[in-house]
Amino acid sequence: MVKFVEIDVKELIVGGSILVLVLVLSLVFKGYSETPGFCRSCHLMEEGYQAWKNSSHYEVKCVECHTNPGFKGYLEAKIAGLRQASIYFTNSPEPPGTEVFHAEVGNERCIECHNAINQINGVAKKDLPDRLKEIGLVIGHRTHIESKVKCATCHKADAHKFTKNTLEGKSQTYKLSDIKGLEECPKKDEVICFNCHDGTFYNGKKPSQDCSTCHEL
Repeated sequence: MVKFVEIDVKELIVGGSILVLVLVLSLVFKGYSETPGFCRSCHLMEEGYQAWKNSSHYEVKCVECHTNPGFKGYLEAKIAGLRQASIYFTNSPEPPGTEVFHAEVGNERCIECHNAINQINGVAKKDLPDRLKEIGLVIGHRTHIESKVKCATCHKADAHKFTKNTLEGKSQTYKLSDIKGLEECPKKDEVICFNCHDGTFYNGKKPSQDCSTCHEL
């Protein structure tokens, strides 16, 4: 003989309501936990938050750079977050940049937005005259990416203080004959590129010297 289980409708409604409430709260917390404001709630992140807020990435959420793609990346980020929260609430936090809190940003995160660097061996076409690309004086991003060089190796981003890499301190002196296309430049034994290439180009300013005196642009 089949026995039917009696269902208490009241208990079913209460249990269902609790389940729905838990799901809603989970979704709300999930959304909030992925905002820069949540990251800022840890006092150790105030400096990093302010640096991010004043950077060119201020419209990009933390999770867009600090979470790898896919469910695996999402799960890894949540586990890391729980670990950091545990350390913080047990009153033993370490500042960002230490082994515990250091967050690496892989090249795939950068390329997701800056995808033009994979298309040519230099900066985006709109940024430089064709003649300069022919000379070969531009940084070949694709070459570095294919060589497994991390973006952050040159574009250091400690605490979101992103830099326009000007190779400071590395203004190597080249002989004119060593640079393709410069054999007919002014007759000097050698030239320092950073006398002209002083890092102001990407700020929308002209170089300190007129490139057209040497290059046919």
